[in-house]
Amino acid sequence: MRFLHTFLLVLSCLFAKAQYIDVGIIGGVSNYQGDIAPQQLWNSVGDSHAVFGAFARYNFNDRFAARLSLSKGTISGSDLDSKAATRRTRNLHFTSPITELALIGEINLFKYTPSNLFSDFAPYLFGGIALFKFNPEAEYLERWIELQPLGTEGQGMDGYQERYKLTQISIPFGGGIKKNLNEEWTLGIELGLRKTFTDYLDDVSGYYVNYKEILLQNGSEAAALSDRRGEFLGSDTIEVESGTQIRGNPAYKDWYLFANLTISYNFVFKGIYTSSANSRHLGCPRF
Repeated sequence: MRFLHTFLLVLSCLFAKAQYIDVGIIGGVSNYQGDIAPQQLWNSVGDSHAVFGAFARYNFNDRFAARLSLSKGTISGSDLDSKAATRRTRNLHFTSPITELALIGEINLFKYTPSNLFSDFAPYLFGGIALFKFNPEAEYLERWIELQPLGTEGQGMDGYQERYKLTQISIPFGGGIKKNLNEEWTLGIELGLRKTFTDYLDDVSGYYVNYKEILLQNGSEAAALSDRRGEFLGSDTIEVESGTQIRGNPAYKDWYLFANLTISYNFVFKGIYTSSANSRHLGCPRF
């Protein structure tokens, strides 16, 4: 009985020191990799945009945590920024909002407890699953036009695939560093990639469709925004046989990423010692 009593005391102390919730805000930048982005990610810094959001994180112990976050950012790209002449001639561009709801697990590489100044710093890895919504647009005749309803690669036409979904699943993963500013506030910085299962974040993936064919079935705006090479060259509309000239690269899916700075407030559960002095002398068994 004495052994059982000691074991339960140790167990309760270990869990009491660790479990807490922190709630915070997110601020950073968003970007993407896809058919309209430069081949090297570091060359697309000019297309970075602000991202902001909020999160709640449940810390199971000093190693493991889970968080639910809601983030909103923007991604964009333009062929005119490319160094490749063929890309500039293609003359496509887009911008799209990104709204993401993510459930993410974290693993601290060092033990981390915000109320303990002996473990106030930790790099961490994270991964999870996210539901995100996007909606690519392009500028045409001084108006921004939603591209998905147009079917610029023949979507919705007879013999072609359906229009892609604007709400999809992604796999977020990455790493970061967190540090407690004091017993109540935690500061973090992280970089997270998002693997998607769509190649249409930028509305570009497959092959050109014949101008007259897409004009007849999807309309004049779809035809004009499907192939914009004539605009760049100052020539008449370029007509090609459907499915013979590549417009994008269907072999690779698109990605987006968030680089975030986070700050959160620690709501410590009842009965947990929060003082940094107490965290060093909890009165629990020492090992």
